[in-house]
Amino acid sequence: MNGKLDVAIQIFNNKYPKRFLHQLVSSQLDMDRLDYLKRDSFYSGVSEGVVSNQRIIKMLDVVE
Repeated sequence: MNGKLDVAIQIFNNKYPKRFLHQLVSSQLDMDRLDYLKRDSFYSGVSEGVVSNQRIIKMLDVVE
């Protein structure tokens, strides 16, 4: 995979120089949780969990 798998593993293990990428895959606000909220809201018919992934990503600030 031309090194892409190695980069993905480094990000997952929090060894990649851009540490914020690890938070996107393993944190309180990771992509899996955002997907879960959206999917759960859809299937339960409750609009409380509707979260705009794009809006959250757009509003994120990377510090250090």
